[in-house]
Amino acid sequence: MSADEPDVYRAAVACRVPGWLVPVVFLIVGLSMVTIGPSQRGAIGSVAVGALGLLFSGWLRAVLATNRLIVTRAGLVHCSNLRRRVVSWAEVESFRVGGSRPMMRWRRVSHLQTR
Repeated sequence: MSADEPDVYRAAVACRVPGWLVPVVFLIVGLSMVTIGPSQRGAIGSVAVGALGLLFSGWLRAVLATNRLIVTRAGLVHCSNLRRRVVSWAEVESFRVGGSRPMMRWRRVSHLQTR
């Protein structure tokens, strides 16, 4: 990686895999309900529930795919839950790296104090 490219930090693969299992399950169940449902009598409800499962699966995959911290020469870019926060180095007074959240197993920036 050259000096001009930003450093991108994500959770370890071992921590991300369990999180990806949930949207995969919703995808499989949603697809089965949408494809098998129309062949059964009065299956409008199962098709609707399957479509909602597919939408939820897509949303959850987007959330998991965009969680990261990017460190550039200009500052920090924190992307979490489809939100993006840009903090320039001039705004950073201090930060600490602390323990993880209860359900996550990776270290995180636990305190970011800006001006």
